[in-house]
Amino acid sequence: GDSGASSTYAEAHPNLLFALGQTRQALKRWKLAAEAYDACAAAEVHPTQRARALHGAGIARAQLGDLPGAARRLEEAIDASQSAGVAHVKAMLSLASVRKTDGDADGAMEALRRAERHAPEVRERYIEPLERQMAKEKKSRGR
Repeated sequence: GDSGASSTYAEAHPNLLFALGQTRQALKRWKLAAEAYDACAAAEVHPTQRARALHGAGIARAQLGDLPGAARRLEEAIDASQSAGVAHVKAMLSLASVRKTDGDADGAMEALRRAERHAPEVRERYIEPLERQMAKEKKSRGR
């Protein structure tokens, strides 16, 4: 980013930046939401709060169509949570969704299996439907 944008947020408290991100997300101002969440993640020292900010940033980037940027932030969110001994199942599900949108069904499945280890209900709600869809697509390709 440019120095102008970063100095706007430099003095702000991470909690304020997170609230700003949430507000902008609610208004579907995705670019501004991503900026606020990114600034929050950069300023935040608590891993679980940082993970929440990264998750928000990832969702906002996905909405903007920046799938690689979204995936990077969601992976960081998962790592930040793990360092605090918490499983960020929501970020894993978001990552699966981003990968699927990006045409990476195998990557999506990998993220879902990670989520399933912490939340067994993921199997029925997400994994089985994706398995059925992948099987159908294989068949329609004549494999």
